[in-house]
Amino acid sequence: MAINGNPILRGILWALCGYHVGLGVLGIILPTDLLLKIGTSAFHFSLSETPQIGWVARPFATYLLAFGVFMGVAARDPVKFRPIIYGGILLIGIRVIQRIIFMMSGFETFGINPMRSWGMLAFSTLMGLGLLISVRKE
Repeated sequence: MAINGNPILRGILWALCGYHVGLGVLGIILPTDLLLKIGTSAFHFSLSETPQIGWVARPFATYLLAFGVFMGVAARDPVKFRPIIYGGILLIGIRVIQRIIFMMSGFETFGINPMRSWGMLAFSTLMGLGLLISVRKE
C-alpha cells in the first residue's frame, strides 16, 4: 500500500496537527491567567501566576504551532514529506524521554497526578509508534 493511501498514517498526522495548532494558537492569544486555568484543568498541574509564565508560554506555544503546521503539511502528502514525518517521530521520542525524566520529580514538585502522567506518556508513545509503523508500511 502506498503511504499516500494509508488512512492510519494520515489520521495520526491530522490529529497531531489539530492538537498542536489548537494549543499553539491558544497559547499565543490567550491572557496568562486564562492559560494557567486551562493548564490546571486540562493537564492537571498547578503553577503560580507570575509575569515570567507568559514569557515562557508564548515561545513554547509558537513551537507547538509550528510542529502542528509541519504535521499538517506532512498529512497532505506523506510520500513527499516523509522526512518531516521522521522529524516528528524524533521530536515525539525526545518528548517521551523528557516526560519520563520529568515524572521522576514532577509529581511532588508540581502536584501532578501520577496516573494522568502515565496515561499521557502511554498516549505519546503510542502516537510515535503509530507514526513509525505507519510511515514504514508501503
